[in-house]
Amino acid sequence: MKKGKKILAVVLVLLAVAAAAGAWYLYPAWYWAGSLQEKMDFAYFSYEMEVEMDKEGMKEEQKKLFEVLAFLTGRDEEALYHLTVKGSVWQDRIRVWIYPMGAEKPLVELYMSGENDMINEAVFYNVVRENLTEKYPLLGHLMPRQENDMYMTLEQVEQMFDVDLSGMREFTLPTIREFSRGQYFALLAFMSREETEGGRRFGLEREGADLWFDMQRSQEETHVRVEFSVRDQETLSEAADLLSKMGIQLPGAAGRFQMLKTLNASLWMGEGEEIAVPSKFVSQDIVELISLIREWILKLSSR
Repeated sequence: MKKGKKILAVVLVLLAVAAAAGAWYLYPAWYWAGSLQEKMDFAYFSYEMEVEMDKEGMKEEQKKLFEVLAFLTGRDEEALYHLTVKGSVWQDRIRVWIYPMGAEKPLVELYMSGENDMINEAVFYNVVRENLTEKYPLLGHLMPRQENDMYMTLEQVEQMFDVDLSGMREFTLPTIREFSRGQYFALLAFMSREETEGGRRFGLEREGADLWFDMQRSQEETHVRVEFSVRDQETLSEAADLLSKMGIQLPGAAGRFQMLKTLNASLWMGEGEEIAVPSKFVSQDIVELISLIREWILKLSSR
Protein backbone atom coordinates (compact mmCIF):
# COMPACT_ATOMS: atom_id res chain seq x y z
CA MET A 1 0.00 0.00 0.00
CA LYS A 2 2.79 2.40 0.93
CA LYS A 3 4.57 1.61 -2.35
CA GLY A 4 1.38 2.41 -4.29
CA LYS A 5 1.02 5.73 -2.47
CA LYS A 6 4.61 6.59 -3.29
CA ILE A 7 4.06 5.85 -6.96
CA LEU A 8 0.87 7.93 -6.92
CA ALA A 9 2.72 10.79 -5.25
CA VAL A 10 5.49 10.66 -7.87
CA VAL A 11 2.91 10.66 -10.67
CA LEU A 12 1.12 13.65 -9.13
CA VAL A 13 4.40 15.50 -8.77
CA LEU A 14 5.29 14.78 -12.40
CA LEU A 15 1.85 15.93 -13.51
CA ALA A 16 2.22 19.11 -11.47
CA VAL A 17 5.65 19.77 -12.98
CA ALA A 18 4.27 19.10 -16.47
CA ALA A 19 1.33 21.42 -15.83
CA ALA A 20 3.63 24.12 -14.52
CA ALA A 21 5.94 23.74 -17.53
CA GLY A 22 2.97 23.87 -19.88
CA ALA A 23 1.60 26.95 -18.16
CA TRP A 24 5.03 28.59 -18.28
CA TYR A 25 5.32 27.82 -22.00
CA LEU A 26 1.76 28.85 -22.90
CA TYR A 27 1.44 31.95 -20.73
CA PRO A 28 3.21 34.26 -23.27
CA ALA A 29 0.76 33.10 -25.93
CA TRP A 30 -2.18 33.99 -23.66
CA TYR A 31 -0.59 37.29 -22.65
CA TRP A 32 0.07 38.44 -26.23
CA ALA A 33 -3.27 37.08 -27.45
CA GLY A 34 -4.78 39.92 -25.44
CA SER A 35 -2.69 42.39 -27.43
CA LEU A 36 -3.89 40.89 -30.70
CA GLN A 37 -7.51 41.06 -29.61
CA GLU A 38 -7.00 44.71 -28.70
CA LYS A 39 -5.09 45.85 -31.79
CA MET A 40 -6.28 43.64 -34.67
CA ASP A 41 -8.78 46.19 -35.94
CA PHE A 42 -8.82 46.07 -39.73
CA ALA A 43 -10.65 49.40 -39.86
CA TYR A 44 -7.44 51.28 -39.04
CA PHE A 45 -3.98 50.24 -40.24
CA SER A 46 -1.13 51.18 -42.55
CA TYR A 47 0.57 48.74 -44.88
CA GLU A 48 3.43 48.10 -47.30
CA MET A 49 3.56 45.30 -49.86
CA GLU A 50 6.06 43.95 -52.37
CA VAL A 51 4.17 42.40 -55.29
CA GLU A 52 5.40 40.42 -58.27
CA MET A 53 2.85 40.11 -61.06
CA ASP A 54 2.44 36.82 -62.92
CA LYS A 55 3.23 37.96 -66.46
CA GLU A 56 2.94 34.49 -67.94
CA GLY A 57 -0.54 34.01 -66.51
CA MET A 58 -1.93 37.31 -67.79
CA LYS A 59 -4.29 37.77 -70.70
CA GLU A 60 -3.00 39.54 -73.79
CA GLU A 61 -5.05 42.69 -73.12
CA GLN A 62 -3.55 42.87 -69.62
CA LYS A 63 -0.02 42.58 -71.00
CA LYS A 64 -0.88 45.27 -73.57
CA LEU A 65 -1.84 47.63 -70.73
CA PHE A 66 1.59 47.19 -69.11
CA GLU A 67 3.25 47.77 -72.46
CA VAL A 68 1.34 51.02 -73.00
CA LEU A 69 2.05 52.17 -69.42
CA ALA A 70 5.76 51.54 -69.93
CA PHE A 71 5.71 53.60 -73.13
CA LEU A 72 3.76 56.51 -71.65
CA THR A 73 5.70 56.71 -68.38
CA GLY A 74 9.17 55.81 -69.63
CA ARG A 75 9.47 53.11 -66.99
CA ASP A 76 11.09 49.79 -67.79
CA GLU A 77 8.25 47.38 -68.56
CA GLU A 78 9.74 44.67 -66.35
CA ALA A 79 9.78 47.12 -63.41
CA LEU A 80 6.01 47.49 -63.72
CA TYR A 81 5.61 43.79 -62.94
CA HIS A 82 7.45 44.27 -59.62
CA LEU A 83 5.62 46.83 -57.47
CA THR A 84 5.86 48.33 -54.02
CA VAL A 85 2.42 49.26 -52.72
CA LYS A 86 2.10 51.52 -49.68
CA GLY A 87 -0.87 53.12 -47.99
CA SER A 88 -3.36 53.09 -45.17
CA VAL A 89 -6.93 52.18 -44.31
CA TRP A 90 -9.30 54.36 -42.28
CA GLN A 91 -12.74 52.82 -41.87
CA ASP A 92 -14.10 52.47 -45.42
CA ARG A 93 -11.41 54.66 -47.01
CA ILE A 94 -8.22 53.35 -48.60
CA ARG A 95 -5.17 55.33 -49.70
CA VAL A 96 -2.75 53.60 -52.09
CA TRP A 97 0.64 54.61 -53.50
CA ILE A 98 2.15 52.37 -56.19
CA TYR A 99 5.88 52.40 -56.98
CA PRO A 100 7.50 50.47 -59.85
CA MET A 101 10.62 48.54 -58.89
CA GLY A 102 13.48 50.91 -58.09
CA ALA A 103 11.36 54.09 -58.18
CA GLU A 104 11.66 56.71 -55.45
CA LYS A 105 8.45 58.52 -56.39
CA PRO A 106 5.02 56.89 -56.82
CA LEU A 107 3.63 56.25 -60.26
CA VAL A 108 0.04 56.13 -59.05
CA GLU A 109 -1.85 57.44 -56.04
CA LEU A 110 -5.34 56.03 -55.48
CA TYR A 111 -8.15 57.00 -53.13
CA MET A 112 -10.89 54.39 -52.70
CA SER A 113 -14.00 54.36 -50.56
CA GLY A 114 -17.49 52.93 -50.51
CA GLU A 115 -18.78 55.90 -52.49
CA ASN A 116 -15.87 57.20 -54.59
CA ASP A 117 -12.82 55.73 -56.32
CA MET A 118 -10.34 58.31 -57.57
CA ILE A 119 -6.78 58.65 -58.82
CA ASN A 120 -4.47 61.59 -58.19
CA GLU A 121 -4.24 62.84 -61.75
CA ALA A 122 -1.33 65.19 -61.00
CA VAL A 123 0.97 62.38 -59.82
CA PHE A 124 0.47 60.22 -62.91
CA TYR A 125 0.15 63.15 -65.30
CA ASN A 126 3.51 64.66 -64.29
CA VAL A 127 5.26 61.29 -64.73
CA VAL A 128 3.78 60.95 -68.23
CA ARG A 129 4.48 64.60 -69.03
CA GLU A 130 8.15 64.35 -68.02
CA ASN A 131 8.62 61.32 -70.25
CA LEU A 132 6.68 62.52 -73.31
CA THR A 133 8.01 66.08 -73.38
CA GLU A 134 11.52 64.67 -73.33
CA LYS A 135 10.68 62.60 -76.42
CA TYR A 136 8.43 65.20 -78.08
CA PRO A 137 9.44 68.71 -76.88
CA LEU A 138 6.48 70.39 -78.61
CA LEU A 139 4.14 68.68 -76.15
CA GLY A 140 5.54 70.93 -73.43
CA HIS A 141 3.25 73.69 -74.70
CA LEU A 142 0.18 71.45 -74.58
CA MET A 143 1.00 69.72 -71.29
CA PRO A 144 2.03 72.26 -68.61
CA ARG A 145 3.31 70.79 -65.35
CA GLN A 146 0.71 70.52 -62.60
CA GLU A 147 1.83 71.76 -59.19
CA ASN A 148 -1.31 70.96 -57.19
CA ASP A 149 -3.01 67.64 -56.52
CA MET A 150 -6.08 67.10 -58.69
CA TYR A 151 -8.23 63.99 -58.74
CA MET A 152 -10.30 62.21 -61.36
CA THR A 153 -12.65 59.25 -61.27
CA LEU A 154 -11.65 55.81 -62.44
CA GLU A 155 -14.23 56.16 -65.22
CA GLN A 156 -12.27 59.16 -66.52
CA VAL A 157 -9.05 57.14 -66.31
CA GLU A 158 -10.69 54.44 -68.42
CA GLN A 159 -11.62 57.06 -71.01
CA MET A 160 -8.16 58.63 -71.05
CA PHE A 161 -6.21 55.40 -71.47
CA ASP A 162 -8.81 53.09 -73.01
CA VAL A 163 -8.53 50.50 -70.25
CA ASP A 164 -11.02 48.47 -68.23
CA LEU A 165 -10.75 49.15 -64.48
CA SER A 166 -14.01 47.50 -63.50
CA GLY A 167 -12.19 45.12 -61.12
CA MET A 168 -10.68 48.06 -59.26
CA ARG A 169 -13.96 50.00 -59.21
CA GLU A 170 -15.76 47.00 -57.72
CA PHE A 171 -13.18 46.48 -54.97
CA THR A 172 -14.36 46.73 -51.37
CA LEU A 173 -12.61 46.08 -48.08
CA PRO A 174 -12.78 42.48 -46.88
CA THR A 175 -15.46 41.49 -44.41
CA ILE A 176 -13.66 40.38 -41.26
CA ARG A 177 -15.28 38.97 -38.15
CA GLU A 178 -13.80 39.64 -34.73
CA PHE A 179 -11.74 36.95 -33.01
CA SER A 180 -11.76 36.27 -29.28
CA ARG A 181 -8.68 36.21 -27.08
CA GLY A 182 -9.07 32.44 -26.86
CA GLN A 183 -8.97 32.08 -30.64
CA TYR A 184 -5.83 34.19 -30.91
CA PHE A 185 -4.32 32.15 -28.06
CA ALA A 186 -5.03 28.91 -29.95
CA LEU A 187 -3.21 30.34 -32.97
CA LEU A 188 -0.18 31.68 -31.07
CA ALA A 189 0.18 28.49 -29.02
CA PHE A 190 1.16 26.55 -32.14
CA MET A 191 3.51 29.18 -33.55
CA SER A 192 7.24 29.42 -33.02
CA ARG A 193 8.33 32.31 -30.85
CA GLU A 194 11.32 34.46 -30.08
CA GLU A 195 11.93 37.25 -27.63
CA THR A 196 12.58 40.74 -28.98
CA GLU A 197 13.45 43.98 -27.25
CA GLY A 198 10.25 44.95 -25.48
CA GLY A 199 8.11 42.18 -26.92
CA ARG A 200 7.64 38.83 -28.65
CA ARG A 201 7.58 37.59 -32.21
CA PHE A 202 5.36 34.62 -33.13
CA GLY A 203 5.79 32.88 -36.47
CA LEU A 204 4.35 30.15 -38.64
CA GLU A 205 6.47 28.99 -41.59
CA ARG A 206 5.37 26.71 -44.39
CA GLU A 207 6.86 25.72 -47.72
CA GLY A 208 5.02 28.39 -49.70
CA ALA A 209 4.10 30.97 -47.06
CA ASP A 210 5.08 32.60 -43.76
CA LEU A 211 3.01 34.44 -41.14
CA TRP A 212 4.47 36.51 -38.29
CA PHE A 213 3.05 38.61 -35.46
CA ASP A 214 5.62 41.09 -34.16
CA MET A 215 4.39 42.71 -30.93
CA GLN A 216 5.97 45.38 -28.76
CA ARG A 217 4.52 46.71 -25.52
CA SER A 218 5.55 49.83 -23.66
CA GLN A 219 4.03 51.48 -20.60
CA GLU A 220 1.82 53.62 -22.83
CA GLU A 221 0.66 51.35 -25.65
CA THR A 222 1.07 48.16 -27.66
CA HIS A 223 2.30 48.00 -31.24
CA VAL A 224 1.38 45.08 -33.50
CA ARG A 225 2.88 44.40 -36.89
CA VAL A 226 1.59 41.54 -39.01
CA GLU A 227 3.93 40.18 -41.68
CA PHE A 228 3.10 37.58 -44.26
CA SER A 229 4.69 36.35 -47.45
CA VAL A 230 3.40 34.01 -50.13
CA ARG A 231 5.84 32.66 -52.69
CA ASP A 232 3.65 31.10 -55.37
CA GLN A 233 0.26 31.61 -56.97
CA GLU A 234 -1.17 28.29 -55.82
CA THR A 235 -0.45 29.15 -52.19
CA LEU A 236 -2.05 32.57 -52.68
CA SER A 237 -5.28 30.90 -53.76
CA GLU A 238 -5.10 28.46 -50.86
CA ALA A 239 -4.53 31.37 -48.47
CA ALA A 240 -7.66 33.09 -49.81
CA ASP A 241 -9.66 29.89 -49.18
CA LEU A 242 -8.24 29.57 -45.67
CA LEU A 243 -9.03 33.18 -44.82
CA SER A 244 -12.56 32.64 -46.12
CA LYS A 245 -13.02 29.72 -43.72
CA MET A 246 -11.74 31.94 -40.91
CA GLY A 247 -14.42 34.51 -41.72
CA ILE A 248 -12.24 36.91 -43.72
CA GLN A 249 -13.90 37.40 -47.08
CA LEU A 250 -11.69 38.90 -49.82
CA PRO A 251 -13.92 40.32 -52.58
CA GLY A 252 -13.03 38.85 -55.97
CA ALA A 253 -9.96 37.20 -54.47
CA ALA A 254 -9.75 34.33 -56.93
CA GLY A 255 -9.55 36.57 -59.96
CA ARG A 256 -7.07 39.00 -58.42
CA PHE A 257 -4.69 36.34 -57.14
CA GLN A 258 -4.43 34.91 -60.65
CA MET A 259 -2.45 38.06 -61.56
CA LEU A 260 -0.01 37.69 -58.65
CA LYS A 261 3.08 35.53 -58.48
CA THR A 262 4.49 36.46 -55.07
CA LEU A 263 3.39 38.75 -52.24
CA ASN A 264 5.20 40.10 -49.18
CA ALA A 265 3.23 42.37 -46.86
CA SER A 266 3.53 44.20 -43.56
CA LEU A 267 0.53 45.65 -41.70
CA TRP A 268 0.87 48.10 -38.80
CA MET A 269 -2.39 47.61 -36.92
CA GLY A 270 -4.17 50.62 -35.47
CA GLU A 271 -1.68 53.05 -37.00
CA GLY A 272 -2.18 55.75 -39.60
CA GLU A 273 -3.98 59.04 -40.02
CA GLU A 274 -7.54 59.83 -40.98
CA ILE A 275 -7.91 59.90 -44.77
CA ALA A 276 -9.51 63.09 -46.04
CA VAL A 277 -11.92 62.98 -48.98
CA PRO A 278 -10.36 64.67 -52.07
CA SER A 279 -12.12 67.87 -53.06
CA LYS A 280 -10.30 69.10 -56.18
CA PHE A 281 -11.07 67.47 -59.52
CA VAL A 282 -9.86 67.85 -63.09
CA SER A 283 -12.24 69.12 -65.73
CA GLN A 284 -13.60 66.84 -68.44
CA ASP A 285 -11.85 69.06 -71.01
CA ILE A 286 -8.45 67.97 -69.65
CA VAL A 287 -9.51 64.32 -69.75
CA GLU A 288 -10.50 64.63 -73.40
CA LEU A 289 -7.29 66.52 -74.26
CA ILE A 290 -5.09 63.83 -72.72
CA SER A 291 -7.13 61.15 -74.49
CA LEU A 292 -6.41 62.84 -77.83
CA ILE A 293 -2.70 63.19 -77.02
CA ARG A 294 -2.52 59.51 -76.06
CA GLU A 295 -4.11 58.46 -79.36
CA TRP A 296 -1.77 60.73 -81.32
CA ILE A 297 1.34 59.43 -79.52
CA LEU A 298 0.34 55.80 -79.99
CA LYS A 299 -0.27 56.37 -83.70
CA LEU A 300 3.16 57.98 -84.07
CA SER A 301 4.77 55.03 -82.36
CA SER A 302 2.56 52.50 -84.23
CA ARG A 303 1.25 50.96 -81.03
